Amino acid sequence: EGDNYHALTCLNYTHAGKIDVIYIDPPYNTGSDGFTYKDARFMTEFPNGKTVPKDDPLRHSTWLSFMEKRLRLAKNLLSDKGVIFISIDDNEQANLKLLCDQIFGEKNFVADFCVIRAEGGGMAKQVIKGHDYCLVYASNITKFIPLEKAKDIRGKIIEQNGIKYWIQEDWLRKEFGKY
Repeated sequence: EGDNYHALTCLNYTHAGKIDVIYIDPPYNTGSDGFTYKDARFMTEFPNGKTVPKDDPLRHSTWLSFMEKRLRLAKNLLSDKGVIFISIDDNEQANLKLLCDQIFGEKNFVADFCVIRAEGGGMAKQVIKGHDYCLVYASNITKFIPLEKAKDIRGKIIEQNGIKYWIQEDWLRKEFGKY
């Protein structure tokens, strides 16, 4: 746990363009993760002492600046066939998607996975959020390994109505007793 800016900077001297897979789990900008960067939720006043209104449109800008520097360094590390996975929750998912579209290019967007982190009910007053997200971007989508050529360890490619889908083997066994 810590700031990876200096490590990413150093790696750019020795590993630029050589990394195939990067996974980043950044601070989610919730104000409760204990991370020491200037979180938008901690920002209650501007440097001049004026109070920041709760609906101020620039509240997320500090977090975005924090992320932009690191994502640009990470992008430089990726090989042509490289891919980056970035975990995030509802607080900044939409902002992160736009930032990644700008840095990696919209055409290099691969997926936005919904990652289940909790199941079940509870005593929620409104909605229980049991998932986070994982944004996936290729360094160069034209060199990204197509699903047909990937080695499927726990899954199988099926075709339905001319569209190919990857299905997890555990799910197939559970639902159909075979795969």
